[in-house]
Amino acid sequence: MLNYIRSELYRTARSRGFWMTLTVLTGLTVLLHVVLMLFSAKAPGFRYGNSSYAYSVLVSSPALFEAAGFLAACILYEADRRNGNDKNSVAFGISRTEIFAGKCITGLAAGTALMAVVLAVWAGCATLLLPQEGPVRLVHLLREAAAVFPSTAAALILGIVLLTLFEKSRNK
Repeated sequence: MLNYIRSELYRTARSRGFWMTLTVLTGLTVLLHVVLMLFSAKAPGFRYGNSSYAYSVLVSSPALFEAAGFLAACILYEADRRNGNDKNSVAFGISRTEIFAGKCITGLAAGTALMAVVLAVWAGCATLLLPQEGPVRLVHLLREAAAVFPSTAAALILGIVLLTLFEKSRNK
């Protein structure tokens, strides 16, 4: 089982989907904060050009974390049926239970890494680019991330379950 998890981690670390997702999410994060900074510089009465608003976007929308967890599962494991990864693992003698557990462990590790990097970029951009004012602080964002982590992990596992249940993906 440990060898299977290691191979899944290797595959995930070298998959283009993982790195593209990380690049897109961090790029959108930086873009959002740069736009907020530019608007606050050009329009002095702009109420949303502060770190409190940037933090509150995530604090007030915990469903974004769950959607990101589900998206991570879809990106990591959508092509498994099409590429025959599961058939190869079963033919090698790994049980389907071990495959599912390995995918869950690997998905949680990859999803946690994605979440940590995006949150670090989010907090860094909000701290460096925007003035520190307003009621919502970085500690609120970190508490929110810790609070929604179990439901995000559940959404990721649900994504893996649904992808396992559906036999084939749509190839067009």
